[in-house]
Amino acid sequence: MGLAENCGAEAVLAQLRAAGVSQVFGIPGSTETPFLERIRAAGGPNYVLGLHEGAIVSMADGYARATGGPAVAMLHTTAGSLNAMAHIYNARRNSSPVVVLAGHKDRTVLSEDGFCAIPDLAAVLRNVTKWSSQSLGSDQLAGDVARALHIATTPPCGPVYLAMPVDLLEEELTGVVVERWPRRAQFGRALTPPPADLATALSLLDAAERPLLVLGSRIAGNPGVVANFADAVGLAIAAIDPADLTTFPYPSSDPRYLGTYAEQRGWLSSCDLVVAVGCRTFFPYSAEIRGRLPHGARLLHIDSEPLELGWDAPEECSLLGDPAATLVALTEAAARLDGLSRAGVAKRLAWRDEMSVVRAERRQAAATAVRADLSQAGGAGGVLSVERLALELDAILPDDVVVFDEALRSSRPLLQAITWGPRASIERNRGGALGWSVPAAIGWKLAQPERPALVVVGDGSFQFSVQALWSAVRQGVSLIVLVIDNGGYLAVKRHIEEMLGIEETLGGKPDPRWHPGVEIEGLDHATVARGYGVHATVVDSADGAASALAAAFSTDGVHVVVAHVARTWP
Repeated sequence: MGLAENCGAEAVLAQLRAAGVSQVFGIPGSTETPFLERIRAAGGPNYVLGLHEGAIVSMADGYARATGGPAVAMLHTTAGSLNAMAHIYNARRNSSPVVVLAGHKDRTVLSEDGFCAIPDLAAVLRNVTKWSSQSLGSDQLAGDVARALHIATTPPCGPVYLAMPVDLLEEELTGVVVERWPRRAQFGRALTPPPADLATALSLLDAAERPLLVLGSRIAGNPGVVANFADAVGLAIAAIDPADLTTFPYPSSDPRYLGTYAEQRGWLSSCDLVVAVGCRTFFPYSAEIRGRLPHGARLLHIDSEPLELGWDAPEECSLLGDPAATLVALTEAAARLDGLSRAGVAKRLAWRDEMSVVRAERRQAAATAVRADLSQAGGAGGVLSVERLALELDAILPDDVVVFDEALRSSRPLLQAITWGPRASIERNRGGALGWSVPAAIGWKLAQPERPALVVVGDGSFQFSVQALWSAVRQGVSLIVLVIDNGGYLAVKRHIEEMLGIEETLGGKPDPRWHPGVEIEGLDHATVARGYGVHATVVDSADGAASALAAAFSTDGVHVVVAHVARTWP
């Protein structure tokens, strides 16, 4: 008895080492014991233990975002894989290169439909992954893992799944063959469209009077490239609707930035050209809530993913290429060809400046009105609004903060109030499965421990993965979690009100009636958090929130700040 040194699990571990994997996020069962033993014997990689499979996958999601490379999550056979499916779906929507490895039951149990047996478990995961497979032999394990790494990190990136029967992990091998990795050199070149297509796009831009540059997450991290292009052509800048963002693509502190596409419906009707870059047009949140082209406007679509071009809106011109490289090429072509009317550029820039002034004035007026409400400042009887909480947060955010936004219905006032510069990052989840933000932030911090990180999460979402706090403490990360506690699932309540036309019947006031499924009163989030070993504070005023958040940013460790905000329940 005993586990051979050259076994299937060693082949898996050797392949992961060859790929530079230093962290494995996992929650094990008996089918993963060979792998755990080989990690112990080798002294690594670091095994990040979690308490729920969904949180494990989202930790890997956050880690992959921070490193730009693959992240490995290890799950336990059928039960663990099914528990994690919602968060694997998140990773799929987020285009995160998460490599999910699952120790499966041995082949005898699978063939006889025994305990935890789904013989073709890979087929179950196929709908939520980019690629899903099951190893068929111990001598194929290393190659299967190499293939999983390769597929996950090949653009467009996405999660992959590999089930590995435990008897293959235990089986002795004559030798451990490691596949060469990485195999991504062919994707290192930033591909750009041909000159003729660039010329067509420039002519379309030159004919526009009020064009809007709409950015998606695939252009994130290139604010200088975007600004140069916008100035050269004469474009106002917006972000695509938040439901379609994993990372906000542009700093809101820049006066060129006018907000999100959904916010600007008032003046958007006058826009005659939408230049969509690195995003889908348009990603619907629901049948009613979706971006659309203004009437009579044309679309210029630039993206690296062919399937997204022309998906939902007919484009006048589409450019297939790396978004950043294509914008650089367009900027250079505009200067080289001198094909843009200077008067046209000046007119477009004047329109952009006008819109920028209007936005700044509206933001200032909104902030002044919120601060004028002295009932929120402090003391007994005050009712803290999300808007005031966001203003207090904006005043203390570090320049290089990374914010994980899972505030749901509170996200809109949050994103309208806070200002972030080019060193900051706003991370979001496109999948919709709750409980993503806290574990994703933990994964990010393991990759970039020096950057301050803040999670802003609704009270309902917080409870979906609160157990991830234990992993944060165990791994020694520093993290701030701001829980916006309104006592219920506000998104559900608001949808009921919208469905019933409450704005018309009650003059826009919240519905005071009780509705099933919306209240989660009685939860003591701070006490729950303390049970996992973190510092927790409850605040119910603007002064209290400002003080607690400032203290958290100046102290190491995991801090949970529970902000009691205005309720809308009967």
